[in-house]
Amino acid sequence: HCKKLAPTWERLASKVEEKGVGVQVAELDCTAEGGKSLCGQFEVKGYPKMKVLFADGDGVGVVSYEKGRTANEMMAFLESVKGDLA
Repeated sequence: HCKKLAPTWERLASKVEEKGVGVQVAELDCTAEGGKSLCGQFEVKGYPKMKVLFADGDGVGVVSYEKGRTANEMMAFLESVKGDLA
């Protein structure tokens, strides 16, 4: 599933950059040695998984994304939560 989502993830990153949404799109391999601890910390149990991390004054806040798998749907989600995260 992760490899199938990769082109969509790349389109999302391009849209975020083009629109200047003010978020950074990144990927993390939970099977790689460097990614295992972060995936455990943020309770990633299935793949692919999208989480929005943000500074919340006490550390890092997390918003999980559980909706559609298109770049447009993901972009709409990011735009909708952006104001809540500021």
